[in-house]
Amino acid sequence: GIASLLGSKNCSDKMEGEDSLSTSDVDDVSDGFDDEEGSDDGENEHDHDSISDSDTEWSEDEIQSHPIFTTRNDADPKIIYCSFEDRYGNELLTESEILDACSKMDFLQNEISCIPIGRWRSMGYIIRNCTRLDQVYLDYMELSVEIIESLFPRNCAFEFSLSVLSFVGSGLGRREIEVIVPFLECSARIDLLDLRKNRIGNEGAQILAEALDKIHVKSLILSDNGITSDGMSHILSSNSPTLTCLHVDRNEIGNDGIVILAQLFRQGSIALEELKIGRLNGFSVTWAKLLLESLHSNESMNELEIVGLKVADLPSLELLDNAAKKLVCDTSSFDAFCKSNHIFQGLVSREYKPSQTLKYAFRINTISDFSINDRLRCKLRSIYFHTNFDVEPFLSIKISIMPHVLGILSRSDEFITNVNEEGNLNGIYRFIRNWNVPDLCVFPSPELKIKTLEAENAKLLCSLNKLEGEVSRLQILQRESNQKIKQLKMENQRLLEENEEHRVRKGDKSIKRSNVNTV
Repeated sequence: GIASLLGSKNCSDKMEGEDSLSTSDVDDVSDGFDDEEGSDDGENEHDHDSISDSDTEWSEDEIQSHPIFTTRNDADPKIIYCSFEDRYGNELLTESEILDACSKMDFLQNEISCIPIGRWRSMGYIIRNCTRLDQVYLDYMELSVEIIESLFPRNCAFEFSLSVLSFVGSGLGRREIEVIVPFLECSARIDLLDLRKNRIGNEGAQILAEALDKIHVKSLILSDNGITSDGMSHILSSNSPTLTCLHVDRNEIGNDGIVILAQLFRQGSIALEELKIGRLNGFSVTWAKLLLESLHSNESMNELEIVGLKVADLPSLELLDNAAKKLVCDTSSFDAFCKSNHIFQGLVSREYKPSQTLKYAFRINTISDFSINDRLRCKLRSIYFHTNFDVEPFLSIKISIMPHVLGILSRSDEFITNVNEEGNLNGIYRFIRNWNVPDLCVFPSPELKIKTLEAENAKLLCSLNKLEGEVSRLQILQRESNQKIKQLKMENQRLLEENEEHRVRKGDKSIKRSNVNTV
């Protein structure tokens, strides 16, 4: 087992650039293992129990006897299961260095069958006690439920935030996810949870989705996990308070999954900022166009990355480019341009290259120092009006004489050429008039605002008429109820009088009988 471990391809890749180990070195390592492990089962069990107890303090001899605390060098090569580095990239070797300054913990791609379970427990101890730990990589290792429970006990959690927790290609399925989720639920924030190239499937995705409202994860990567549209809909429909980035590419989500995604975008149910999506059999331009159309009213999505986009010919490329332009810079009208999406920053795909105009619009949307109105003004000036004319001189002119000023400018051939067409003069007037209006993007012009308010007023009047009709119906029912109550009261009074008369008559008959008996 030791020989196969040292001679494995993965281990040799990790130790690239170092001298190969001699036979004597392997024998030395084997002897060290024999001395440490021993052949007595009782002694071995006692050693593992002491390691599994997270509260147990290790002696210096116990620490140095563990291969996880040893390093490799030309003079005295050792087996190492995990590398420890501080935030400057320096390799840490001693226990005190690791527990005090460890920032990155990277498990090497060895044959894990050679690693005793006690070693995994000791690594779990390291993870829980390195307060400066920032990155943990468990990539390309077949992790069993027992190993995961050793590394991440259910009753323990990180007391600090991690930037990366990676399980790439670690063979995780539904059972392993069930073990990991309780640990994540009670842990501090994790910036990136990387679960690529596993076998999570729809059941594992559903378990993650149900726990996302408790897991503080910013970025979740589920690429290549055998997830279909059902699993993706579970993830997207979760109410995660922190999730902003999701990768579900290289999964067979199908057409139904894309339709569900578009519906959630239109409803504003997705608070993601970045989404990476793709299918095993490719992604057609038609479906990409559908997703772009659904993002018009989305107020959070910054970037959409599509893997395996099929752009077969120039018409397909133009179709996709026009759909993206309509999203971020719709030049069909002034109002449509103002109502474009000024947050979306790019459609990313290896197979698609946006036009120069679209690149410029995306670049403006990425300027973090600009407010939405600033981005709109910049795009209006450069894309819609096709000019970089200086607006400042117009702002000091009274708006009442602005039409006359523009009328004079319209006689200038140079000005008309700069603004591309005479019809844009009206747009320039509205643009300047609304320059300092706070809700410019919502109501690009007073006329549109009036129309919107009138439409809302008509809806309110319709609702008012319905309410008045309902009130009238209730009033009629109340009158009918009052009449019935009145009739019942009269009937009750009549019965009371009859009862009284009956009681009087019965009393008279009893008196007569007593008189007769007396006589």
